[in-house]
Amino acid sequence: MTEPTSAEQYGDRGNEATRRVLLDLAHVLGAYLDRLVVIGGIVPTLLLEGAEMPHVGTLDIDLTLDAEALREDDEYARMIELLEESGYMHNVEDSAPDLRPFQGAPG
Repeated sequence: MTEPTSAEQYGDRGNEATRRVLLDLAHVLGAYLDRLVVIGGIVPTLLLEGAEMPHVGTLDIDLTLDAEALREDDEYARMIELLEESGYMHNVEDSAPDLRPFQGAPG
């Protein structure tokens, strides 16, 4: 299957489902919202609601985490526990890992 190239190819149902999952994640990870940032394809949709030209859309949610802050008191492990307790699970069907480290610029 090829990646959609227009907002119409994602469809309202898929876009709405993605937004609902993002809201659920905000609820589940509420105690950690100061340690994560929403990035990726959903950001323009969140910032430009009602724009003349709709954003292409996305069906996934990308988050970046403050690894330094989450090292304290095993907070990262607790985040994973909260996600699993809420019914989220690791992706085992795809060859790409669902948790990947960010590769920043050196220095």
